[in-house]
Parts: sequence; structure tokens; C-alpha cells
Amino acid sequence: MIGATSKRIILCEGFAPKNNLYIPANLFADTGLTQAQWTTLFDKYEKIYTPIVTARGGKLQLNRLWDDGTVNANADEADGVWTVNMYGGLARYPGMTPDGMALVVCHETGHHLGGAPKMGGDPTEWASNEGGADTFAVLKCARHMFADDDNATIVSQMSVEPLVQKTCQTQFQATQDQNICMRTATAGIPRRSRRCDRPRWCCPGRRARCWHNPAQHVGRHRRPASSAAAGSRDGRPATRHSPGPPRWSTGHRFSPNQWR
Repeated sequence: MIGATSKRIILCEGFAPKNNLYIPANLFADTGLTQAQWTTLFDKYEKIYTPIVTARGGKLQLNRLWDDGTVNANADEADGVWTVNMYGGLARYPGMTPDGMALVVCHETGHHLGGAPKMGGDPTEWASNEGGADTFAVLKCARHMFADDDNATIVSQMSVEPLVQKTCQTQFQATQDQNICMRTATAGIPRRSRRCDRPRWCCPGRRARCWHNPAQHVGRHRRPASSAAAGSRDGRPATRHSPGPPRWSTGHRFSPNQWR
């Protein structure tokens, strides 16, 4: 039962691989999200998910750590409190977008609500594994987050791959659902997809390389089997498939494209 023990259970090391990046508040004026975008996004998130978590016996606690320059996000659970920690450093990471950040918070929420398979393969664990969290983020949470937006206009301003457009139009009949599908599939693409002017504060002495969005790995998952047994806390079938963790390169450079 949730909250039956006072032991605090912390989920892995975070959304992104362990790193020594730290992006202080107000260091740059034009990288990542603004604080206004951050506030609007998480106001919407709490409005949607606070009652959902409450209905499942938990208490949602979203920690908006804007002034913390940590480039990551994580989740933990203790005494019935389902915590999601969002750090300002990740929001300020060059290339990050509101949609990319939405998938990050959805991914962390997926650890709480995604159901089986669980971390470490232990069915008694509270946390869904990384693949389950990704699947929840894309197939469930993002649909809630984007449901009331003018998705037709938003998608019209995006560069959507023809394969993504064709697949979304094949899978969904309603135009709104097609647009949400395309928006979600494109959410992990950095705002500046080829930014090679890596700032000197990041990695002194290192050769400049192009930026990648840490949120880019979200959404690259296997489609859940239609026969998957119900096991998620939101009452929908939980995926039995997991793509496993992304294979990140070492050092300062995030390389989501190494996903296999």
C-alpha cells in the first residue's frame, strides 16, 4: 500500500544520465524555456494531475526548482507523497522547448502511474521502469497536456517528418488526435537542432559539438501490445514492452541519437 512505510524510495539518478552540467538562472537570455513558460506549463500539469493522483490514494508534490541549475529531473515516493522534481537547469538547457519539458514531467509522472513493468523487474516496486514511463508520457500524459490547445495551429508551425504525419493520420481518425500525435512525436526535437556554439562555461578545453535536447529520447518506444494486462494506476492497460534504457555517451555531450 502506498505510504505504508516511512522509508523514502528515490528513483534512480534522474531523467537524464548523471552529469556535471549546471546552468544557473539568468545566465543566458535566449536558451531553453523562460520562467513564464515554465510557470504556465506546470500550472497546467498540476491542474490535470493533482486530482488524478489524489483519486489513486497519493498526494502529488511537484517541486519547481527553477533556481537550481541541475540539468535533470527525477521522481520519488514516500508516505503517500508522489514527488516530481523539475530543475531549472534542464529548462535552460539549449534547445529545450515547452513541449520537450512537458514530456519530461510526463515521463517522471509515468514512473508513478505507468504500471508494469516495474524498476528492476520487481512487481512490488512503486516505480514503472524507464520504458513504461516513456510509454505513459507519450500515449497518456501528453494527450492530457495538449488536449485543450490549438494543435492545428501549433503543428502547422512545426517541421513534421512525412513518415510521422502519415503514421499519425493512419492511426487516428479525428484531426485533433492526429495533430496531438504529430506534436508529441516532434516534441523532442530541439529548438535549435544544429547549435554548435557550445558555451565555454560548459566544458572548457573541449571541442565544440552540436547540442541535443535531453528530452529527445522520450517517445522512442515500442507500441504496447493490445493484449497487455491492465496494471497502470490510471486504469488503462500498461505496456508489457520496454525498449530499455537509452545508451548515452560519456562526458558532457548528451547523445540521445545513440538510442537503439
